[in-house]
Amino acid sequence: MQTQKYRIKDLSDETGVPVSTINHYINMGILKERWREDNNYRLFGHQELDRLARITDLRTQGFSLEQIRRMLSEEGGEK
Repeated sequence: MQTQKYRIKDLSDETGVPVSTINHYINMGILKERWREDNNYRLFGHQELDRLARITDLRTQGFSLEQIRRMLSEEGGEK
């Protein structure tokens, strides 16, 4: 079974989050690509899609991006 891979536009289409916002999350380090294509396009998997949905949910609950970064770091054991 082949793993589903998403480009940023695909993530945007799936979640309704604008591409510019996804890029901002990437630049902040709260969302990371899983793979890179030969042409340097970023690719994401289901895990990143779920993470983006979690970020969106937390934003709608009123959490700041810094708070979200800390929460996700603690949940995932990231530094």
